[in-house]
Amino acid sequence: NKGRSDEHAQILAFKPERVGHAVYMSSDIASKLTESRIPVEVCITCHEAYYKVPARENVLKSLMKTDHPAILCCDNSCLLNTSLSKEYEIAISTFDLTPRQVHRLVMTSIETIFADDRTKDKLLALARARLHNLLPVDGPGPDAAAGSARGAGAKAFGGSMPNSKVVSGVAVAVAVLAA
Repeated sequence: NKGRSDEHAQILAFKPERVGHAVYMSSDIASKLTESRIPVEVCITCHEAYYKVPARENVLKSLMKTDHPAILCCDNSCLLNTSLSKEYEIAISTFDLTPRQVHRLVMTSIETIFADDRTKDKLLALARARLHNLLPVDGPGPDAAAGSARGAGAKAFGGSMPNSKVVSGVAVAVAVLAA
């Protein structure tokens, strides 16, 4: 809710396991959220449709700049004609995400699911293997993966797979893991 910093502060004080949307935050609340490290569910298409926030100005941008845990989601998929695959495609193309950033989004999504540790561990191992095969990340550091996920994904397939199919492939792999 716009202009409801008091409500937002109460929500953060409650220390929920996740926060949804985080579209209308004051700078004070944004700082508190960053300090809290509470993961944020981000629905880019929903934010555009209902909150009139252009994709390039989505909260995901600031969350990623601060390496804050973010989870791509899709609200009202039938009404908004979206899917998790489309949300990943939008995020990758809008923010020119690197393979390492895509990996981070996927792994954060799994780390924050509402499941027991055994289930999370199995999904994390499966995701690591699938992502490594689909979208390799070179080197150990965050800056080692130069270039966008679109370009790197095409390279992973010998340059023969169109970028949109690589992006959709990553998102589909994520969706299958999340199911």
